[in-house]
Amino acid sequence: MKILHVTANYSEQGGAERYVLDICAALEREQHEVVILASSEGSTFSVPSRSEFFLPPAYGLHSMLKNSIKKYRRIIRDEQPDVIHVHNTQNHINPLLLLLLAGDVPAVKFVHDVRPFCPTDLKVLPRTDSLCARPMGHKCWNKQGCLPFDPEKPTVTGNLRKFVLVSSELHATRRFDHVIVGSHFMAAELKRNSVDSSKITVLQNYTTLEEPELANLPDLPTIVCLGQFNRIKGMPQLVEALAHIGSSPWHANLVGEGPLLDNCIRRVAELGLGDRVRFTPSVPYSELSSIFREASIVVLPSVIPEAFGLVGIEAMACGRAVVAFDSGGIREWCIDGVTGNVTPRGDVIALANAIRKLISDPPLARKMGIRGRELVDTKFRLSNHYHGLLSVYRAAIESRGNNAETSAKSRSWL
Repeated sequence: MKILHVTANYSEQGGAERYVLDICAALEREQHEVVILASSEGSTFSVPSRSEFFLPPAYGLHSMLKNSIKKYRRIIRDEQPDVIHVHNTQNHINPLLLLLLAGDVPAVKFVHDVRPFCPTDLKVLPRTDSLCARPMGHKCWNKQGCLPFDPEKPTVTGNLRKFVLVSSELHATRRFDHVIVGSHFMAAELKRNSVDSSKITVLQNYTTLEEPELANLPDLPTIVCLGQFNRIKGMPQLVEALAHIGSSPWHANLVGEGPLLDNCIRRVAELGLGDRVRFTPSVPYSELSSIFREASIVVLPSVIPEAFGLVGIEAMACGRAVVAFDSGGIREWCIDGVTGNVTPRGDVIALANAIRKLISDPPLARKMGIRGRELVDTKFRLSNHYHGLLSVYRAAIESRGNNAETSAKSRSWL
């Protein structure tokens, strides 16, 4: 089978990007052929034996009509893939072009996050700081809505442009033969946004991290959190929670970078926690295991509805219990009281209490970590996901074969 993967970022940074690399490598190990079509901006990864094409971003209508259709047409015609697999393409490929891709050879799309159906990219109502439970539509514009959609472009024109682009991408998503998501939470959100449920397949995310022998917990209780220091990943809330843990011995390692890093460093100093809290720059994926080995527990304080929360199962694969806010797909792997603790979203005191409970009871934390590792090995490994993905590819091919007339018409643009 020959699969054309279309993605904006072809790199090792981020969960969605690592997913593309993992899946492509798995396909090639099984003698399938992989072709990459990605943005020429910021691409940092390459496999010498793999066909890779890099095109300038064409998110605007003018640049798309001027150059991209011809380039994409040529690549698809020359490569003749059996399946097109589309990943994150925001700010790279115009949604109208996605419609053309969906109308070509059998095409599937992995919806990695909420951006294809939320103009703010967050699914959080800014006026109330509550999670949005509405489909994308006219209510996004009312007084309880999310204006401005892009804080950096708060004009009427900026809002309209963002809304039209996201609406176009959602419409394109509905046209794919199959839509893949990594959690049941994301499947429910797509159904809420009128994506045909018969097209949606849940292939839960996975981790490739493995620890043959689980390391003992450190003598000094250590809290680890990995994530971006921004308004959505919850680092400021975690810093506030640390102030409520108490005076018993503990240490924290906050790993990551971002625009709120300096604010968090200042707040730690103000709270008198400077001798307890360490800030570590982002680490490559190859060093994650060593970070987790230093932890007693791992905290995931994200305040947006996570599509899945990959860092959680990465920590569990290394035998560490997880404490997380209840948001999005978190409960699909963080089983409260079994593999960790889930606390109400944004509740700093509840987060502090959950952290204190586990760091003060190492046997319980160890027991939860072992259970988490068992759950990962049972449900969240690449082999499970990979075989499900092949089934989706075959179903997409068969659905086109069963409707030759529609397939022929859809190819007429080539």
